[in-house]
Amino acid sequence: MRPTHGRIPLDGVMPFAPSLDAVGWFARDAGLMRRIGAVLLDPQPAGAATRPGKFMVATDAFAVVAPEIRAALAPAVARTAALLGAPEKVAMAGGADLGEWSKLIAVYREGEGWRSHRDWIERSKPTLSENGAMRMKLGAEISDAAITAADRARAAVRARMTGLLADGGVLAVPAAPGVPPRLGGDQEAIWQIVRKNAHINAVSPLAGLPQISLPLATVDGLPIGLGLIAAPGGDEMLLAIAEELGATPA
Repeated sequence: MRPTHGRIPLDGVMPFAPSLDAVGWFARDAGLMRRIGAVLLDPQPAGAATRPGKFMVATDAFAVVAPEIRAALAPAVARTAALLGAPEKVAMAGGADLGEWSKLIAVYREGEGWRSHRDWIERSKPTLSENGAMRMKLGAEISDAAITAADRARAAVRARMTGLLADGGVLAVPAAPGVPPRLGGDQEAIWQIVRKNAHINAVSPLAGLPQISLPLATVDGLPIGLGLIAAPGGDEMLLAIAEELGATPA
């Protein structure tokens, strides 16, 4: 579960990219997920949806994943539709390109990450992982002007999603572009998954939306999740949907 940005205080949490950072949680079953939310979440904002409205499937997000992933998630989408109603097929990004959203989140992830840790890195000169060092190097090259320009594009993403998810709208996306990669596997294959993941999972951090991943399918014995996204403040609604679905493979 990734909550609405800001609904769980980040006091005492080491920042990375503050405008993206959120405290989420995992649990062994949907009922426990919901009980955890009741403890952790700040009061629900006034006007937030408490009941599902229109159910939608993000065609552009599903187009990013492999055919076997789409096939595995089809019964999960049907199961969700049986609860929420027949889905409407929509392009999540509208007339935009999910690849542009992927580039946009990188500006904040690397740019804010560098700004959060620059003083410590320059003072302590730590030995970072290859991935960490690369992200810090990229972040150091992102100017304040680039972040200002990204803010304008981000506002458009938020406006698009606010309209799409109004009145309790629920949007289904693949929770990941493929099955989990093997530990110690080919690094380039892992990066391919990371890049595709940014295409389908940039929207919730960029727009501050709640998103839950439900392990409703498997491929080759490995779990594949269906992601459900709601408007800001719709966390409890998503947790209730997960509990009604049972959140286990059929």
